[in-house]
Order: sequence, then structure tokens, then C-alpha cells
Amino acid sequence: MAAAAGRLLVAATGSWVRVVPSGGLHKAPALTLVPSHSLTVTRSGAILPKPIKMPFGLLRVFSVVIPFLYLGTQIRHEDCNRSTERRKAKTTR
Repeated sequence: MAAAAGRLLVAATGSWVRVVPSGGLHKAPALTLVPSHSLTVTRSGAILPKPIKMPFGLLRVFSVVIPFLYLGTQIRHEDCNRSTERRKAKTTR
């Protein structure tokens, strides 16, 4: 918690104030904080372990998506056929 407060203090005070481990402030160029997007961290700053890689993850996605896309197109096709049949039946009367 103290480390996070120190980092916030450094970010808020500007580029010429540096926080030292003893808790004081010194006039010196501060380290710039560059957020790292390669690590997954918690809100408190703890680094989480790497996620487990799923083998054939992309294949699994496609094996679920493609059948449901096909099912959706078939339902849509049947609905279009029904609506055109109704339209034809109304115009022939």
C-alpha cells in the first residue's frame, strides 16, 4: 500500500521530485512511470500468474460458432420462405 501511495505521489508531484525509501522527498529527476500491458496485475499491484493456454482454442471457437451460424441461416431462410408464401397468397385472392 505504501509503494502504491509513493508511486501516486511521484506521478502527482511532477518530474523533479523523487521519493526515497526513507520516506522523504529529494529534488532530482523522477523516474517516469510507464504502464506495462504485458503483465496482468491486481488492483493492489500484485502480478498474477500466467493464464493457462488452451490447446486448439481457436478450433474450439470455430467448432461452436460455425454450426450455430448455419442453424441461424437455415431458420432465417425458412422464415423468408414463409413470409413470401403468405405475401403470394394475399396477392392471389
